[in-house]
Amino acid sequence: MNIMLVQFAVQSIVRLGTVTKDIAEQRARNTSALLPGLDPQDLSRETIVNGIFTSNSAYKKRVQAEGDLVQYWDSNCAKSDKDSIDCLYVAILKQSAEEGVDFEAALVPCGTTLINQFDPGRDPNLSPFARIALTAADILLEYIAINPSLASDNPNSQKLISAFSANMAAFLPNSGDFGEKEKFAQRIASGFLRAGLKTLCAHPDWVVQEEHVKTLLSNSLTPVVNSFPTSIAEQIKWQQVTESIVGPAAKAALETLATNQHAFLGDAFLPNTAMGAVTQALLLEAAKDGLKKPFSEQRFIGLYRAMLGVAKSNPKLFVKGDQPQHEVARNALKSFSTVLENAAFPFNQETGTKLFAEAINVVGQNAHRFADADNQWQTLAVDIFKNLTTSMADSINKNKGITNILSAEKLTEIGQIVLVQISANPTLIAGPNKEWHGVIAAITSAMAADKHLLLTANNWKVIASVAAAEAASNPARLFKLGSSSADILGAKLITVILKSASKAMNMANGKELSVLVGATLQEAITISLTNMSGNAKAIRDNLSLFEELLDELNELAVSFPMEIGSKEWLHLLRVLLGSVLEGISIGNLSIETANKLLKGE
Repeated sequence: MNIMLVQFAVQSIVRLGTVTKDIAEQRARNTSALLPGLDPQDLSRETIVNGIFTSNSAYKKRVQAEGDLVQYWDSNCAKSDKDSIDCLYVAILKQSAEEGVDFEAALVPCGTTLINQFDPGRDPNLSPFARIALTAADILLEYIAINPSLASDNPNSQKLISAFSANMAAFLPNSGDFGEKEKFAQRIASGFLRAGLKTLCAHPDWVVQEEHVKTLLSNSLTPVVNSFPTSIAEQIKWQQVTESIVGPAAKAALETLATNQHAFLGDAFLPNTAMGAVTQALLLEAAKDGLKKPFSEQRFIGLYRAMLGVAKSNPKLFVKGDQPQHEVARNALKSFSTVLENAAFPFNQETGTKLFAEAINVVGQNAHRFADADNQWQTLAVDIFKNLTTSMADSINKNKGITNILSAEKLTEIGQIVLVQISANPTLIAGPNKEWHGVIAAITSAMAADKHLLLTANNWKVIASVAAAEAASNPARLFKLGSSSADILGAKLITVILKSASKAMNMANGKELSVLVGATLQEAITISLTNMSGNAKAIRDNLSLFEELLDELNELAVSFPMEIGSKEWLHLLRVLLGSVLEGISIGNLSIETANKLLKGE
């Protein structure tokens, strides 16, 4: 199909759709000038095409051996298929418009002629050319009404239409036969064109690379269209699913192109091919299983977005040579979706989708570190998600009250913080010891221990960040995985601090006289983790002395609230922590001694 002719047809129809009624009527009277001596209302397009291309030398040379339209011409007349006739008809209109004084003015009568000629009322069995031109023009008019800068002469709009047209042409037979499979192809291709125009509205700085978009669409849509079922029941299910999911999927894919242009420069289409494999995996898997289960659409799109990120940064996970590995992408998506669906509440909903997406992202970025990257990264992403959500769900079951301060959103944020911090040290992910298990176990077991809810959601976010950062920078120390979470030194440390804080609250007969709550408790945990991560053996040997120090500080704060507040409590902790690590007992800490320490004596 001649894309230049499609562009002209779209431009003409869109131009007609954007002028006022008076101008349209006035210029429509000039349609006869486009076809000298012929009336397009009385003659068929085939008659007009054959008449002009056989009698006019300027047109005749275009269908001869070296002509640009020879593919639509037999020895002495136009080929009989509708697509060839329509292409030649539009070529006449385009050449007439270009030969006129005012090309822009000629577009309106051209558009009028095409609307009349391509009217399904005249011939419901339209050619592929006519269907593509009308569909593209109709969609473009929708978006021009919102953003006039997307007009048909916008280079980026033209590139999107070209990519759309090339892919649509591959699905539609020249005969014009238009069955359910062809309707399905038109719907999903249209979804991508709409998404492309919507992306241009949101990202006007996107310089569309036509070949990139064309490759993405081809790799995404061709396997899906070719798999369209023959049974009516299955066809209905596929149509319902794709109508729900094509728009969000196309938007996610094209936004990835628009916001990561540096990753798609030049002629290397490997990331596009990988993204195509992931996209068709989404469409096929969604169509196969349907979207009847609650949250399934949100689950598919969330996982799909994460896999797009992996495809962008590590395309070779989904491409061998230059061929997309559709089954690899589909198996990964299916596995991820099944695990997410079977996760414990609330991690089988949006909370879990966000956490799984982060796990996929963290592991995918480090996939090159694995000996068997093709499969190992998927297994590890599942392992991380399961471990994180199982541990968090277990802490909720052991401490029901924590749900009063940790909403699903906050749980998601805490999990994401842990994953992001773990990714700062790739050896935690790809290494053999799975120390990230220890970080997760330490945080979640500590959450379970906070029976008095002394920490807020934001406090837990900070603690999670510090713990993960310390594990990343000081591996195999505080968070080395033992036989259970109770054996992890970091978990013991946080639990001891929480236990002491609870005793202080009981001692003070209420939170108002206890300093070790909220921000102060958060800071105490942070100080302890950062100071002890490099002295793991010392704190392991002197954990009881550390608990003794905390109790002494809490007793001072309760007994002398006017002298020992939050600031003083934390200062004393910093000063005396070194003694504890050296195995020195603080003993009974008097207010006099405390004041001397506060003064630096």
